[in-house]
Amino acid sequence: MPLYHKLGKIPHKRHTIFKKEDGKLHYEQLFGTIGFDGMSSLMYHLY
Repeated sequence: MPLYHKLGKIPHKRHTIFKKEDGKLHYEQLFGTIGFDGMSSLMYHLY
């Protein structure tokens, strides 16, 4: 089973529209140390 750890406000489902307070979209980035293999993190940019 995957291990999830969250910090701050994130959407309820992954890979979905996540809007900022002003209505603009957060950009999503999938980060992994071995490409798409191994552990990875889904990050949302705040700028």
